[in-house]
Amino acid sequence: DRKKNPSWTCGLKMSYANEAFYIEHVIRARETPGKVKEIVTHTANMDGTEVEIHIEQEPGSSGITVVDDYVRALPGYVVKAFKLHGSKELRAAPFASQAEAGHVFMIEGPWNEAYVEEMEQFPSAKAKNDQVDSSSGAFQVFVNDMIAGEEPVQSYGSYDQPDW
Repeated sequence: DRKKNPSWTCGLKMSYANEAFYIEHVIRARETPGKVKEIVTHTANMDGTEVEIHIEQEPGSSGITVVDDYVRALPGYVVKAFKLHGSKELRAAPFASQAEAGHVFMIEGPWNEAYVEEMEQFPSAKAKNDQVDSSSGAFQVFVNDMIAGEEPVQSYGSYDQPDW
């Protein structure tokens, strides 16, 4: 933006187990498109091919082009686009409702402080909300799959005692 405070590219790994949602990991970066693609590819390789990759599709032909570029860059992975509808506040409300009810847990990691700080400041005209967008987008994907009758992605680990 004009104040040299650009948005973050943000990726969030979410899973579902024991009727709860788990934020397993968050990666965010302010980098060139080429560097972002490297980060996404590296993260996908670390997560493995069993982890689906969902990418927000921006409106217009440029959004289609970006998603197609990632599909081509990640052969062997399931890469799906999803479109957003409504305001950021409206999209974040269902996820916030689950978190307030105690159905969202966060795995301990070095990204926790920045994540929680952003969640606490939302909505804000001044603070960035890219991690909020990633959380509500991932949650939307899960809910849409559940509504469609698909089995949600189970946890990629055992979380009998959440770290948070």
